[in-house]
Amino acid sequence: MVVGYPIPLNLSAEMKYTDIISLFSSIIALSSVIIAVGAFLYSLWKDRQLKRKEYAERIRIAAGLVIAKIERWSELALGFFNEIQPTIVDAHTFRFAVAEEGASLNAARKTLYSGLVSKRAENLKKINEEQIEIAYSDLYGYDPKIQNLFDQTIKKLKYIDRRIYRSLILSTQDDIKNCDRNELGDVLRTTADMHSYECEYLMIDVTKTFSDKMMNLIIAKDNEIYNKSVDIDKKSNKDSNNSDRDHLLSLEFALKGLNFRSLKHYDKALRCYKKAIKKAPEVEGFWAGKGLTLKAKNKDGFKDDFSKANTYFNKNH
Repeated sequence: MVVGYPIPLNLSAEMKYTDIISLFSSIIALSSVIIAVGAFLYSLWKDRQLKRKEYAERIRIAAGLVIAKIERWSELALGFFNEIQPTIVDAHTFRFAVAEEGASLNAARKTLYSGLVSKRAENLKKINEEQIEIAYSDLYGYDPKIQNLFDQTIKKLKYIDRRIYRSLILSTQDDIKNCDRNELGDVLRTTADMHSYECEYLMIDVTKTFSDKMMNLIIAKDNEIYNKSVDIDKKSNKDSNNSDRDHLLSLEFALKGLNFRSLKHYDKALRCYKKAIKKAPEVEGFWAGKGLTLKAKNKDGFKDDFSKANTYFNKNH
């Protein structure tokens, strides 16, 4: 008895030499077919892997472009505070140019207001020219989670921009009305600086949160990107949950404080800023927001808050 796989051929002593040749020819032919099929399947696999890699690279490039555009938004928005410095000088000059007190006051207020409105329009034009929202077009339809993150980030940046601008208009008009003409220039610059501190912290925090999450997409494996299984909320460091929660709460309180102050709800704004400072006392933007609220409410203590804002700004930068 022969042990092993049965061979459906008679290999007796009478087998002709041609039968053996035929057997080997069949084996070689079968092997050739197997090799050809294997090569074809390998080629398909390689082609699929290449397409996945190319797809993943397109998504990475698109994500990188969106990050750059979002960060550009905050840069342009913060540039507004440098652009208004000549307007502040003009307002200070008009406060002295007209001898009669009431007329000089009105001239300064009109000059400052029209100057801020003009610079604001120029700043918004620069932001629109960046086509930041159009930059996301290459990612449309990729993953609803990514699109929602982008939409919420744009919404927050617009929210901060509008509230800061409204607060700046109100604060600077009060400055002209309430402060001595000799101090007007310095007072207006301080007010602008405090709004800049608050705007910078809030905008950079929003853009950093967006960038960190998008980086999880960029560094993900090709298969994860192709299968849309990237966890954009994955932490790249080992921050504790409590620290993360405190950070989110402090930002939420500060955004609410800014909103209440722009609506002249000063008591509510103060409560929000105090909660934000309790969670993160080293943030200059929170002290700036609290000081601006106290000042708008004509309460003492705003100069101390401004001093702390300057101290933490210099320390953090």
